[in-house]
Amino acid sequence: MDEHPAQELCSQPSASPQVGIFYVIDGALYLECTPVLEAEAYGDFQTHPNGHMEWWPWLIRHLNLRRPLSYDYYPRGRVNYAKPEGRYQLYPDCCLLKEPHMIQAIIQRMHLADQAVAILTDEHYKCVVCNPDYVPDEI
Repeated sequence: MDEHPAQELCSQPSASPQVGIFYVIDGALYLECTPVLEAEAYGDFQTHPNGHMEWWPWLIRHLNLRRPLSYDYYPRGRVNYAKPEGRYQLYPDCCLLKEPHMIQAIIQRMHLADQAVAILTDEHYKCVVCNPDYVPDEI
């Protein structure tokens, strides 16, 4: 599989802490990250400039998904840096909260193991399994 340039950055062993977005598809973690020092300022946060909707078309092409579904079908989430609190905020899909090994994989791959990380929820990050009102988008 070709890696997205951000995948390579997230995977570098000595990389600095990252902010970004992620998906978990069939048990595999896919990341698109930005070093926090290069991240986009958004109010009191440092954040990755892309959203899931922007990344999804690239990801489905490179994963060769047979039946590409809507960008919000699979579990996903985001990591931001909150400047006032001096900590990272990890927003995983509710389904991922039941998989501590996946939460740890996100923290490790984004180089946050030595950082203060708050694990929070957001109504925005709900996949088809944990969103009872899920309606697929046209892609």
